[in-house]
This record gives sequence, C-alpha cells and structure tokens, in this order.
Amino acid sequence: MGEFHDDIEYVYKYRTFSRNHLQAMFENKIWFSVSSEFNDPFDSSEYLITQGVSVKKLIKFMDMSDLNNLGKYSEQLKRDGQVFINYIYNRLQQDGSLDKYLEEPLENVIANLRRAYIFSTCKCWDNNVMWSHYGDYHKGFCVRYNVKKLKECDVALRDLRSVNYSNSTIDPLDFFIDPRFEKFPFAAMDEAIFRKSKDYELENEYRFVLDQLQKSPCEEGNNFKSNSIPIEHPESAVDRVYFGCKANDFDKMQLQSLLDNREIEYFDLKPAGDSTFNLLEIPYNP
Repeated sequence: MGEFHDDIEYVYKYRTFSRNHLQAMFENKIWFSVSSEFNDPFDSSEYLITQGVSVKKLIKFMDMSDLNNLGKYSEQLKRDGQVFINYIYNRLQQDGSLDKYLEEPLENVIANLRRAYIFSTCKCWDNNVMWSHYGDYHKGFCVRYNVKKLKECDVALRDLRSVNYSNSTIDPLDFFIDPRFEKFPFAAMDEAIFRKSKDYELENEYRFVLDQLQKSPCEEGNNFKSNSIPIEHPESAVDRVYFGCKANDFDKMQLQSLLDNREIEYFDLKPAGDSTFNLLEIPYNP
C-alpha cells in the first residue's frame, strides 16, 4: 500500500438492516464496486469527459509532446497567412492528428474508468439526505470507520480522498498538460473518479480506490471479477454505530447481538427539537 496523507480520521457508511448489510458487519467486510453499479451515469464514466476541447490547451499539449509537428504547422501557417488557432485546429481535423493527440491517449483512461473498484463513504453521521437515500428513510443504521484502520486491510489502495464537486465535466487535455499524469499512470483516471456533479455535494463523499481493475472474460488467462468484491477489515475499524430515528428495537438488538463483545459504542438519534434540522446523538440503552 502507498503512503497517504491522513486528512480525515473517520468516515461513515449508511446502511439498511438487510441480510447482506448485517452479514458484512458480522464478517468485518466492506464492498468495493465498479461505477457501472452507481446511480449517477456521469460518475467515473466516459460521460465525465468533455467532448469538445480548448484549442489553446490542444496547442499546449502538442508543444509538450511533439515540437517538430507543431513547427511543421507553424511554417505552413506563414505560407498560407491564416489565423493561427483556426489553422491548427482545422489541420488537426483534416489529417487525423486530432486522433493521435487526443483520442488515443484517452482510450486507456476511458476504458479503465468503469473497471475501478471504489468504496464510497460520507464524512458525517448526521446527514439527513444520506439517511433518507441510503439509511432506509432513517430506519437503518450508520457505521463509523476509523480511516487509519481501514488502511490496514490486506489489500493495496491506490488512492483515498474527498470527492471534488464541480459544475463542469473534465476537459480531456487537463489530463495530459499536467506533469503529474505522465509520472503516475493512473493519475488521470483517478482525477475523474474523484470528480462529481455539484448536484451531489450534500453527500459529502470520501472515497477509497483499490489498486486493481476489474478483469473481464476476454482477458486471456484471467478470471472474471464481479462488479462488487468484499474486502475484510480489522474488527477495530468499526468503533461506533448510530441507529436511525425510526429504527425499531428488534433491529437494534439484532445488530448489537451480532457484534457482541466488540468495543463499539451505540447511539440513538433523534431530531434536535430546536429551530434547526439537526440530529442529536444519545447513548443507546436497550
């Protein structure tokens, strides 16, 4: 596993009292999924890459990657007396160089995006939107994970950090004019993995990415991997569980009995009852 900057101590996962989620808690497992399983079609997909590109950025990329080619176009420009930017772009389209400079380098990024395994979490336990969408309308539970402990899983993580929310998709040339992307092969892909629409900003998401890709049936000598894979974590990675405002007593007791003798604190949640939409945490006493 690589070295990562610890910019956050805890992350949270909102759950339902379903059989699968209870079993995962009992077995100390978290599930990493590929983006084809996500509800947002833009998330970690080719749709996150802008179709049009900035001509100025294209020229900058050409300058970085092929000085001779750029010089060839500049000489032709002097003979024809055409506008520099228009000429460059038209010639790139006419002779197929645009494919060379833009589409070919992007092929691996786009092909690998949907094959990356991602574990998504939230940076807070009192997010009403997350309780409604992922916590069974406040009838489920929320798990607190210690980030340092999750990093002790017996698996290599390539990256983990907060999601960047934006109003725009990614100009593909941003991948290539940044020197980081030449030094680190997966840097361009990870830049897309950690970019989401501002529509999802309330999710306050923090992601973990495995240092492996989903293998498909067509890859010779490799066994196909499913869309989601379980990763076992240390038992001590879970130290708190929050029960939703509408969680029933049977479900609470069932989860507590499954995790008996573990050092976990349990809390009930209820509306603050003041002039806000805040939630209060109260120690759980069955």
